[in-house]
Amino acid sequence: YLNKVGKEYWYINLDTATFYTSDAFALVEKKKIKGIYPYCYNNFGVIEYLKGNYHAAIGKHFLRLKLSGNNKIISGLLMNNIGMVYAELRDYPKAREYYTKTLNLRKELKDSSRFATIYNNIGLVFNSLKQFETARSYFDSSFYYAHRYGDLITEADALGNIANYNFRKKDFVNAELYCRKAIAIKKMQEDAYGISTSYSDLGAILMNLKKI
Repeated sequence: YLNKVGKEYWYINLDTATFYTSDAFALVEKKKIKGIYPYCYNNFGVIEYLKGNYHAAIGKHFLRLKLSGNNKIISGLLMNNIGMVYAELRDYPKAREYYTKTLNLRKELKDSSRFATIYNNIGLVFNSLKQFETARSYFDSSFYYAHRYGDLITEADALGNIANYNFRKKDFVNAELYCRKAIAIKKMQEDAYGISTSYSDLGAILMNLKKI
């Protein structure tokens, strides 16, 4: 429960998140509850990631990966997190490697409900490598699985990324179409940050359409 409370503070107050996670870790150490160690390390890893301490975040995630043993579900989540950290470090080959490992584990588990997020992440890697056509194919796959499983957050992300793809291709009409679809979903989710980002993108699109 201390770990869960710490998790709730990830996007509110990182000092408070660290406080609760540290309390959880101290209790785990005292009681020698081996099964909870991975969850503590995961929380610490996410906290370091959100602070921008990416090398420290990787260290925490690898510790948890080591402690997770043969638990493929936890390993898949961790490899995705590690991929995200490598993406922030702009080590795109490593990011793609860990995202692909995550995808392969999900396929092995026959759990396609998580494909949307992974495909979107891989698409962002190819986008950063300026391989835009390949990126687009992954964004399309992400949208398909997000829509199939009702994952509205990832669906909106995929639509926004497709809008950006069309913007780069100077297809501003379709860019506006996809961007507005993303905004509609983000409004449903009351995602203030996401709405503001998409409005910024939409402003750039409308400028290019001469809709001053």
